[in-house]
Amino acid sequence: MRPTVFFGPFIGEFGWEFKFWQGWVRRMCRGPFRDHWKVAASFPGRHVFYPDVDEFWPHPPHLAVGTVSALGYITDYWRNGWPKPNRRFEKRGFFGRSRWVKETFDAADHRPDVEPRLVALLEEYRAKLGAETTWFVPWRLNVIDDDRMTFGATYPDRPAADEDFVQYSIPFHRQALELLRASEAGRKALVEQGATDATEFIAIFPRHRRLRRPDKNWQQDRWDALLPRLRRRWPQLQIAILGEPGGAFYEDGVPAGCLDLINVPPDVRLDTQIALLQRARVAIGTVSGAIIVAQATGAPTVTWDYPGRRMQAETLNFFDTPMICLDRIDPSVETVEEAVATTLASAGQGQTRLPTPGDLLRRTKALDGVFRFKFEEVPTGSLAGEPPRATLLNC
Repeated sequence: MRPTVFFGPFIGEFGWEFKFWQGWVRRMCRGPFRDHWKVAASFPGRHVFYPDVDEFWPHPPHLAVGTVSALGYITDYWRNGWPKPNRRFEKRGFFGRSRWVKETFDAADHRPDVEPRLVALLEEYRAKLGAETTWFVPWRLNVIDDDRMTFGATYPDRPAADEDFVQYSIPFHRQALELLRASEAGRKALVEQGATDATEFIAIFPRHRRLRRPDKNWQQDRWDALLPRLRRRWPQLQIAILGEPGGAFYEDGVPAGCLDLINVPPDVRLDTQIALLQRARVAIGTVSGAIIVAQATGAPTVTWDYPGRRMQAETLNFFDTPMICLDRIDPSVETVEEAVATTLASAGQGQTRLPTPGDLLRRTKALDGVFRFKFEEVPTGSLAGEPPRATLLNC
């Protein structure tokens, strides 16, 4: 009987799952655990992140977190009512200078902790798979001796502030980051939504979140103004609205003439969206995990963020997919439209390249002050061989 390895259950941010989890799972599946029975657990539909596992276990319906927002490997209200949702915005002072200000929402609010639900689910999985299983639980602290790396989350018994939660990300050079491809089921679902084989797309990500960084939302009236302008200027391209219920404008109905990929069954939603992004001439939206995933399909992107953060966006564009990143969080409709025009002036889909181990190490170093990494640096030349086997897991 083959030994088993289990990855998950992942409950954190969508973008975090792509940047700091799924690529490491792929690397482990192809390396030290290639002869194991491999199981991954995450949100319904995220199976496209894990092409190398033997089984994918979607979270059960009772695990729906509702109004709780994800945060790295964990969520808001994880333990003892912390962390709290927040937003960040620019506050201008004297002489026109500005600074970022973090505002905490619902500071006195107490909701049921999320962690006990994940612990209970993990115990169900332990009983199902047995004692001989190797476990990698991203919301616990994982110490991988042979790989000289620590990742996951650590927090006290009774946290009392956001700062009590410390999360260590998996370095990029410890992962197998590859382009995303839709399955046959995703391509079929896209056709069922009304896309023809010859259709090319403009993909829209109209992010709308009340909790955790609502300052990154672009106002709906700007989307309302942009969409008809895009339709008039590029009538040969089909506009598609992407996202998920609870996190996007237009979840109650997309504008006339647009393709609705928000209200797609969750078990095939991401697969369908990846199928569309593979045929998108451009993907548009505020900087987010969705934009990084779009770049991983080869879709050129137009995005925007606070001034001074373009380097981060370029570093997280692992495949150097064509990208325009505007240096303001609230660009005008006209500015976004002209950025789209510049992108569409380049023929066809974006040109991508797979990153080398040395390139991923460079990207890790570049963002070491943004994301918390805990690893012992190794020479670039030693990264290309078979991944080392993990020998210690504290979960």
